[in-house]
Amino acid sequence: MIVPTVRGWIFLLAGLVCLLLAYGTGQRGLLVPGALLLAIVMIGALSLIPVMRRGRFEMRMPADVREGAGDDIMLHADPAFVGGKFRWRSIASGHWTPWTRLEGERGAIFTGDLSRGVYPVVPLRVRAVDALGVWYYRSRRGDRQQLTVGPQVISLESLVQSGFGSQSYANLLGVTDQVDQLVRDHRREDGMRRVHWKQSAKHDRLMARKEEPPSVGSVTVVFDTVRESYLDRDEFDDAVRTFASLLVTLSEHGLDIRVVESGKPALSPHVTKLGERELVRALADFDVAEPASLPSPGNRERVHVITGERPVAFVREFIGELGRQDTVWGASDEVVQRGRAERIPLVPFEAMSLERMLA
Repeated sequence: MIVPTVRGWIFLLAGLVCLLLAYGTGQRGLLVPGALLLAIVMIGALSLIPVMRRGRFEMRMPADVREGAGDDIMLHADPAFVGGKFRWRSIASGHWTPWTRLEGERGAIFTGDLSRGVYPVVPLRVRAVDALGVWYYRSRRGDRQQLTVGPQVISLESLVQSGFGSQSYANLLGVTDQVDQLVRDHRREDGMRRVHWKQSAKHDRLMARKEEPPSVGSVTVVFDTVRESYLDRDEFDDAVRTFASLLVTLSEHGLDIRVVESGKPALSPHVTKLGERELVRALADFDVAEPASLPSPGNRERVHVITGERPVAFVREFIGELGRQDTVWGASDEVVQRGRAERIPLVPFEAMSLERMLA
């Protein structure tokens, strides 16, 4: 629909007044300004016809939006909309954005500082003003789309080393085991050129470098997704952020990762093979679930557990069976002390600022 602007109302009323006065008083001189004002109003309305008939545009959602860091929704308009304005509203927030004027045939809407989630974007409210500024056209255009906001991925190296030391980070990655795989006991036929002097000093006997490459380290990441393990939504978001950061860190170091959920399984079995961008999109709307079960740790590779401050009973029992090379993220000291694993806090949202300072 088209609606007169303030200027349009002034021109329209002034033109009508001039015509009425000319008719009532017989002053024909008022016919000219009255007709001119009404002609301007008519020309402005006719100039909007191309916008109403041909005005189309494309809306492209950003591909990689992370919590706490907004991005632009890009708009590409038909030439009929040049100089027009656009605004949008998220159903989740209920708020309209300010009008965004196109620069040439393009425009951008900043998404703002959003938390993790999937936000529906309704068709945009479109407004275009005619060149004379007397009418504006408004309508709804575009298809319903979704804005996906994933968790931030934090560098765990700086955070863990700053709080727990380099040895904790080495244990997290299993670096010590991988180094040990590079050497073996020295044999007479090896000669002195193959002696690994640093490892020989560590083991207090001669060690030789192996010719074969070390085997790939394995690790199990247990993600506690049971609703009752978390105090609130913010703590679960911290756990999701920790889970994403841990998977990316372990993948970058070439470890073979197995993911186990304590709640009803919801993650793809290929989640460990995803790149960082695909991983955060997959975790954008990931939520807590009903309890399932966990296998006994037994004799196995390293285990890293991500849980809330007060995990449910069967998760606490699982933590109690962990060893010294394992880690537990998020649980209270009281829970972790039942076993021998190392406790590390969840990655809070504020860690992004700390990471920038330590970078």
